[in-house]
Amino acid sequence: MIGLVGCRDSHRNSRCRSTEGLYECSAGGTHNPTMRNEAISERTKAALAAAKARGTRLGNPNPAYALKRMRAARQAQIERYTANILPIIREVQAGGHTSCNAIAAQLNARKVATARGGRWTHVQVRQILDRGLSVGSGSKVATPPH
Repeated sequence: MIGLVGCRDSHRNSRCRSTEGLYECSAGGTHNPTMRNEAISERTKAALAAAKARGTRLGNPNPAYALKRMRAARQAQIERYTANILPIIREVQAGGHTSCNAIAAQLNARKVATARGGRWTHVQVRQILDRGLSVGSGSKVATPPH
């Protein structure tokens, strides 16, 4: 088995220095991440083969149900995010910014994070407003087109 030699730090640690594929670490050891990854791969393959030999059924026994649960969880996450961000958008609208572009600019100016941490666009604002109307959260104010 190939492993780390006297190394307590991960090779991604800034205290490790590369020398021709080997990494010298602050713990005083050296290791080769490629060899380590290959060893992990071999151990995993051997364990899966042993499980298969024992008759263990590998994989998800009901992928359709798992997919249904994932979709439901994602929808719940979207609804929570919409419920959290919609009051901020309503506040921006109350301040006189009614177009989706203006709302997006205000959200970016306030450094309000999008669901994925990026910058707001009129498309995202429109989607949140549409979801807010369909979910029935709060007042049903007509939203202007972008």
